[in-house]
Amino acid sequence: MRHNIPCLLGFGFAVTASCAVARADTLPISISITDLTEGMPTVLINGKPPVGDTCATTLEHAACSFLLPSGSLGGNVNDPVRQLIAVLKEPVTGEVSDELRLSLIFGTPNDTLIAGFESDRAGFSFEDDLQKFAVEELAKGNDLTTSFVSTIPINTTNPPLNRGDPVALPTGLTVFVQSDVDVPEPPSIILMLSGVVGALIARAQRRCGR
Repeated sequence: MRHNIPCLLGFGFAVTASCAVARADTLPISISITDLTEGMPTVLINGKPPVGDTCATTLEHAACSFLLPSGSLGGNVNDPVRQLIAVLKEPVTGEVSDELRLSLIFGTPNDTLIAGFESDRAGFSFEDDLQKFAVEELAKGNDLTTSFVSTIPINTTNPPLNRGDPVALPTGLTVFVQSDVDVPEPPSIILMLSGVVGALIARAQRRCGR
């Protein structure tokens, strides 16, 4: 059975993908997103292409949604929606390049999980205060399962959650992202090498002058 639900992402950007929700298998769910070009990301769910309209992609963006049995995500119908984010930054410049947001909606008879990936396409800006939680991007990809923080304060949990507090994902949910890592242009590499060589020469001269 398939249901359509509103896109309750609250992600701070417009989702252009379809939000039709497909009933998925119960946890575990592994979400893997590969974005190595300037085109559309590739999404795998449990190592396989998504079935039906579970996921949709556009330029530098992907969105997936799942309908799970109630209680699968670790909450109950009275719990507020969890809105989480994991952020990636370039290793050379430190600039934020990618983000993956999750919404966990607890309900009866179903829980809903919505995931949205966004890369550094033109015209998109990342939230400044969340950049300090960014994880350095690795060429081999990043397991982001333990890198999510809350984007909203929640006072009904014990202890309360503040914006930016780390949040553990539900048991059985894992998230992996491999995105293109910026490589310095040859002139930049030459400048960096020149600086290193200059520092070594200066050090050697100081030693010889003693």
